[in-house]
Amino acid sequence: DFRSYDLPAVVAGMNKPVLALHSRTDETVGYHHAIKNCGFTDGFHHVGSRSLITLPDCDHLINSDSICKLIAHYINTWSLSL
Repeated sequence: DFRSYDLPAVVAGMNKPVLALHSRTDETVGYHHAIKNCGFTDGFHHVGSRSLITLPDCDHLINSDSICKLIAHYINTWSLSL
């Protein structure tokens, strides 16, 4: 059951860079979950960078080819910064 899985705790224990992508218009999973899951609200300093990219208007399934291309660009740019 996914509700019993503590994703923020798992992410907090990672000593690697973390990239999350989320849209404020996602009606399936609220944007606040991305903020919480990345550890931006816990007040702790994390080993490894934490990055959250806010996607333009898109749904949870990302059904747009143009958004998919934009995401690929974001991930590539982010990975080059590591």
